[in-house]
Amino acid sequence: MAIQLEAGERVNVMEYGAKGDGSTDDTAAIKAAIKVVASGKASVLLFPKGIYKISAPLELTKANRIFIEGNGSVIRGGKHDLFRIQDSSHVQVYRLTYEPPSTQGAARFLRGIRLSHVTLLDCHMTNGALAYFYGTYDGDPIDYQDKTFWNQFLRLEKCTVSGEYLVDNLVMVQKANNVVITQCLFEKATGDGVKFNGGDSENLYLSFNEFRHLNGDGIDMFGSGRYLHIDNNYFHHIRGYPANLKLSGDQNNQGGTTFKAWFVQNRVENNALGLGLANGKNILVQSNIFRNNGTDPVDGTTYSHLIMVDESAEDIRFIDNDFLENRTRQSILTLEQTGKDANLHTLIRDNRFRNNSSPYVIFIGKSESTANRMIDITQNVFDGFSDRAIAVQMTRGSVTIRHNRFLNGREGVRIMTLAAGVRVYITENIAQVSGTPMINSTAIIPIEQLNSWNVR
Repeated sequence: MAIQLEAGERVNVMEYGAKGDGSTDDTAAIKAAIKVVASGKASVLLFPKGIYKISAPLELTKANRIFIEGNGSVIRGGKHDLFRIQDSSHVQVYRLTYEPPSTQGAARFLRGIRLSHVTLLDCHMTNGALAYFYGTYDGDPIDYQDKTFWNQFLRLEKCTVSGEYLVDNLVMVQKANNVVITQCLFEKATGDGVKFNGGDSENLYLSFNEFRHLNGDGIDMFGSGRYLHIDNNYFHHIRGYPANLKLSGDQNNQGGTTFKAWFVQNRVENNALGLGLANGKNILVQSNIFRNNGTDPVDGTTYSHLIMVDESAEDIRFIDNDFLENRTRQSILTLEQTGKDANLHTLIRDNRFRNNSSPYVIFIGKSESTANRMIDITQNVFDGFSDRAIAVQMTRGSVTIRHNRFLNGREGVRIMTLAAGVRVYITENIAQVSGTPMINSTAIIPIEQLNSWNVR
């Protein structure tokens, strides 16, 4: 006999034959219950607490206003996705765990296509990925001239995902607007924790998450993006390049750039590398702690730098950060912008560099380009550096080094190579170092004013 329902009522999967005993295949029963919910006759799909076994993905198409209540239940499946949802809106999944087998595969908790207002809350995934949000069907190529968003208002909250090194990325998002990822744990992937892959995305918020034991990056912005907010996250034991935040242009999307990003109040500890800012514009890195990075947490390889600012990176600001006990082969912070016919500005202010081990703390590399680089290094503390605090090589532009303190190191500033048009201003610094506070190895004479060199 058919169950009589009124709109808004709950559909209990057990009333459609699901057992939840961990051994019975409940696929058909759950699909029957989903069909009723998708028809609009009810708004809540209820899993009473239990262990449910399935043998195929659970699918929703053109669904609207559906709440899936898991009650802490576990679903065990094969080497396939748990949910496949497309062209749907206002769908929420709450307190559900998916456990596919621990074999090589690409299982996901959710595979979504063109979704709006979708939330995963207190959901958990092992041996696979948490969510992939696509914009195309069956891998159709991305049309980069299409500026519409494919996915909107996505939220992942209080979720955990352990890929057990069976999948590449734990979360992947294409062409999305308004994405919130908060209070989640991402661990054990061969690739990235969260990847924004291809096309334009904007209004992206990642806060209070933990990223650990990843072979790729913590967060990878691959393509164009705007308004990327990353705050109060904890990144540790990550091996990838550049380890935590990567802003990189998509080669298929000409001019792919991340515009306006905030990396604020994060903890970055025990990682191979730190940040890679290649094609970002208007990026703020503020009030973060970078501690004990630069060495691969698995094989012990020491890398050349902790943070790399290169290519067309423009208007990059490092303010009020702590760089503590990091170790690299070249530098803690490397600036090598090579953008063509651009004014590339970098501000490094009010940071504390303490007990770092590298040939240079800040290395300003020369670039064979027409970029006009303007670098301002001001009001920083360099305390306990193994060799040189700042090294400068420039072909075009200006460097201002002012109001800094150089303590307990060998050299404060070394000017290595300058082209004729470069201007260097070194003013009102204090140095108490074991060697020479400032060495100029070029024919270009920097402007020095009111410095206090080795006065104790």
